[in-house]
Amino acid sequence: MTFDLTIIDRVFKNYDIRGIAETEITEDLAFAVGNSFVRVLGITTCGVGQDARSSSPKLTKALIAGIRAAGCEVIDFGMVS
Repeated sequence: MTFDLTIIDRVFKNYDIRGIAETEITEDLAFAVGNSFVRVLGITTCGVGQDARSSSPKLTKALIAGIRAAGCEVIDFGMVS
């Protein structure tokens, strides 16, 4: 897993993560976010939803993989509004 650490300041905002899919927001970054989310919060179950963008399935899959790698159960809600 590799991603440019300098991207962090550009994509992490006060209340969300925003950037260009596959350029700034990569599968490796999604995996790391999911994994870190679980480790920091110490949760055992979480839900994940995605929007209708074409990049969502790949990024969601990577996010879920990171969450599961940290030992957390995932409820995949699929596409949500």
